[in-house]
Amino acid sequence: MTLPPRGIAVARFDRRGDDVPLDLQVEDAMRVVDELAARPDIDAERVGLWGFSQGAWVAPVAASRSTKIRFLVLLASTGVTPAEQMLYGTAKHARMAGYGEDVADRIVRVRQTVDEFRRGRVPIATAQAAVDAVKDEAWFPLAYLPPKMSDIGVWPDMDFDPAPSCWCCRATPRVRMLPAVP
Repeated sequence: MTLPPRGIAVARFDRRGDDVPLDLQVEDAMRVVDELAARPDIDAERVGLWGFSQGAWVAPVAASRSTKIRFLVLLASTGVTPAEQMLYGTAKHARMAGYGEDVADRIVRVRQTVDEFRRGRVPIATAQAAVDAVKDEAWFPLAYLPPKMSDIGVWPDMDFDPAPSCWCCRATPRVRMLPAVP
């Protein structure tokens, strides 16, 4: 590791598993921050969070709820909902795999239909029909959907809006944007 030799302590942990609500992940992060801040060998005024991907949604929420979190390092963070990010990401993966816009559009449409089912706006039969129409296509794994809608998990945070918890979106004196390192 490169940080401890520079005098920077690291407490690393992974989320509990798939489909763990963001609020529970925030509680976990805040518990770790509380434990670190209570240690005599840690400068409690210099505790921050490093969040990657989903962690980059979790860290700002934790920071918005705790004055102990002094800084954030966010990687692969997005300013959109998880559902929007998945629409973008799955279409991009299809393009990167060599599929054309028609496949990217089909992936977006099937995901949108499944998302509407998860929101309770369309019946399971509608979502299953959308999946059945494409599940045998070579590109279907890039949609990141199960072939049977009865197997799909709950996704309570699919429409989580990160903007209200973002320090950057609230003009506070705590925020200092650093330039990217070349």
